[in-house]
Amino acid sequence: MSDLLVFEEVHFSYRLPRRKERVLAVDGVSVSVAPGELVAIYGENGAGKSTLLYLAATMLVADRGRVLFDGRDLARLKTGPAADYRRDEIGFVMQDGSTIPAPAAENAALKLTGTGLTWRQAVRQVEADLEELGLDAEMRKRKPEELSKGQRQRIEIARAFSLKPRLLLADEPTSNLDSKASKHVLSVLRGRCDTQGVAAMVVTHDPAVAAFADRKYVLRDGNLRAYEQPYVSGELIPSEQP
Repeated sequence: MSDLLVFEEVHFSYRLPRRKERVLAVDGVSVSVAPGELVAIYGENGAGKSTLLYLAATMLVADRGRVLFDGRDLARLKTGPAADYRRDEIGFVMQDGSTIPAPAAENAALKLTGTGLTWRQAVRQVEADLEELGLDAEMRKRKPEELSKGQRQRIEIARAFSLKPRLLLADEPTSNLDSKASKHVLSVLRGRCDTQGVAAMVVTHDPAVAAFADRKYVLRDGNLRAYEQPYVSGELIPSEQP
């Protein structure tokens, strides 16, 4: 099966405030994700993990190299097609997602309201996903400020699932969950890959992700390396293979 998301020798740098030199966040990264596959990217804070997701979501454009989705060079998409791509093709679970002052179910249904569905129809469509992610009927009626960070995180995941994306991009999707809830959410993500053929790229610090991933990498100093052990005494241990 052909890869859905492909990074080809991608470089990306940014400039810090009040500094002339640029910081290289991604240095010649090549990696791919096929339909039905879950790829995990580990790395320390500031390593550039989230940058890979933003590049895949057309929220950033590579300095050099190409990011391809289904054979299309994402850097060549104009504003309208790029917005359509983000809405229709991908689900993006951001670490600090946005919410509206409305019940959890309506927050999860936000993307669906742009498809012509009424609020009631949209909410009905996301309820099964919210239930699967551990938010019961009472929790689904609460507003985000009445929920824990972990519960709000699951709203973000349900929203990402809502339009049945081909590609799921997840930035620390278990960062606010305890170990039991983390494994449950990861099993749901894994299930989407297995049953719906979703291609998933997850950037994380969570060692539990490794058990659910098909391939695992460490991003360090902008370079991507495979690894075997995710943590030893809290440190990432990459293999020496590039």
